[in-house]
Amino acid sequence: MTNALAATFAMCMYAGYATAETSLVNLDDFIGGIEKADGEYACKTSEAVSALWKELRLRYVPYPNQKPLAKVNLPARFATAFGKAKIENRDSAGYRRITVPLTGTYRGLRTQRIAFDMGIENGISIVSILFDASKPEVEGVLGADLARATPMSWGSAEIVRRGEATELVCDLSS
Repeated sequence: MTNALAATFAMCMYAGYATAETSLVNLDDFIGGIEKADGEYACKTSEAVSALWKELRLRYVPYPNQKPLAKVNLPARFATAFGKAKIENRDSAGYRRITVPLTGTYRGLRTQRIAFDMGIENGISIVSILFDASKPEVEGVLGADLARATPMSWGSAEIVRRGEATELVCDLSS
């Protein structure tokens, strides 16, 4: 009887895990090729990421004499993937980092968060995505696209290990 209960419990746990995995939001259309490089840019942000970046700037790092945006509009199609934005105050370094939990998948890699480093009256402009994967896994999926950047490309892109996770960092600072 105990073995039967244990087997039933194990099947329920497995079924719940599989359901959680399949319910992750596919973020391919949201993130949309951020890792891709060409002769002009080392990273490309999709229209959706660019719009979110702009809204977060208007909310958390408004320009002088500008009223902060009251609410950030998330793309409705992907809204369930986003957690609450958190601002890391780093005014002394000349920028602020806004992190947003991001629960979904991009090109099959599970995401943990998206972060934006925004300069305060300077050209700091960085977007990064943290993946719940090893560096070799992320490099295997995204690495070939990063390799196409040229010395003439604007900005830089790199894949960096962050403990057990891995981050794609796109630095478009001027």
